[in-house]
Amino acid sequence: MNADKTWTFPRLRESDIDPGPYLGKCAPIVRLLYRTALMSDGCWIWRGAKDGHGYGEVGFLGGTISTHRLAYTVLVGPIPQRLELDHLCRNTACCNPAHLEPVTHLENMRRGIGNQNHGKTSCPRGHAYDEANTYVYKNGRFCRSCNRAAQARCKAAGRTT
Repeated sequence: MNADKTWTFPRLRESDIDPGPYLGKCAPIVRLLYRTALMSDGCWIWRGAKDGHGYGEVGFLGGTISTHRLAYTVLVGPIPQRLELDHLCRNTACCNPAHLEPVTHLENMRRGIGNQNHGKTSCPRGHAYDEANTYVYKNGRFCRSCNRAAQARCKAAGRTT
């Protein structure tokens, strides 16, 4: 047995239930539990279909629903309006409601792994990201010193910006 995997959740004997080829006709929560593996770190890893970002998906009412949203809704309750679920374990395939916390989109982005730019204090060329030297445009921040230098290069080359 793999060191990470302690057992398959839920623990079933073959005589208990074996949906076999009819698994697709079962209720979504049954499919969720049948295709989830419990890991030693407490994550419930979805072993079925996943989207391009690694989130589990299951068929529901003629469409699909994310497995973490389904598990949270069924086992905890409705997700509050204007909030989204943050994976505290940082594993997008996890659908353990204990690893999910409803937060605002802004808070989810702050906590996210891909948000390394938020903590940077200077641009790639070393200019400080301070109030005087930084401007925001279309959800990005830019260095005024670097922008002035780029405009000067363009002007020297006879191009307009």
